Amino acid sequence: MAFKPRTQEFLSLRLHAREHQRTHDISPHGYEDDNAKLLGQRGGHVKLSMVPEAAPEWIDHVDSIKLRMRDIAANIQDLIKKHEEQMRRTDFDDDNNDDEHAIDILTKNISSGFFECQRDIKMIAERAKQTGHPDEIKMSRNVVSALALELQKMSTDFRKSQNQYLQRLRARDKGILFQPGEVPQDTLADEEYHVDSGFTAEQLQATQAAIEFSHQREAEIELLVQSISELAQIFKDLSEMIYDQGTILDRIDHNLDVTLQCIDEAEKQLIDANKYHKKATKKIIILCLVVIVLALVIAVASTK
Repeated sequence: MAFKPRTQEFLSLRLHAREHQRTHDISPHGYEDDNAKLLGQRGGHVKLSMVPEAAPEWIDHVDSIKLRMRDIAANIQDLIKKHEEQMRRTDFDDDNNDDEHAIDILTKNISSGFFECQRDIKMIAERAKQTGHPDEIKMSRNVVSALALELQKMSTDFRKSQNQYLQRLRARDKGILFQPGEVPQDTLADEEYHVDSGFTAEQLQATQAAIEFSHQREAEIELLVQSISELAQIFKDLSEMIYDQGTILDRIDHNLDVTLQCIDEAEKQLIDANKYHKKATKKIIILCLVVIVLALVIAVASTK
């Protein structure tokens, strides 16, 4: 039974409830806590990001894209099985034609699924930009990058399977058309017109079947080449989407390097502060002893 995930909507409502509760807990002076009060007294500015009241509109598109991607993955597995069954066949019966028709349908469905996913992924990025909310834009970028990476991996696997099937088809066609005792490919067309060359009816029928089989294979190869070309364009567009994710990762690496340097510098400062603290303790003890000695001297002098 199909169901619609409500996780994102639940999280959004929970964040909205917390934001609503926090507005009632703010102090009369407009400060939420002591730290905010200190920052306000120093003239600092604290920017609080506003949480959307409801889940973004493009969340539903994310769920539909994931569902469509699962369908694409299942269709790819079915297509690979059909490829294997087709390669094991050596006859030219109606079942073979049915399998070819099923392969064509699966290939078209997979290609159209890739295009639809790519279109919806672009739409998510555009919808998020239209809102103008910085947090939503950042979240949409992460979602778009993750979906684009997964879709790119699937398209790569599909292209590999299509290329392998194409190579196996071409290799098998050469084996069928040039088997011992059969007529070469360049003389098959002439046999349609010169039927009185000494061949029997069975041989002519086999030759005609081989010609038809060759034409079917050429049409199938053209479809495979076309689908591979379309996937190449999808792969290029997905690579552009993933480029932004790579830029974000570079920024994260840079920030981590800067943080590590700051931590090293802070550690040095703590070591120096510990040294100063030990020296200050010794000085305080000496000062206390001096004060005690002076007090004793004054006391002895006053008794005399």
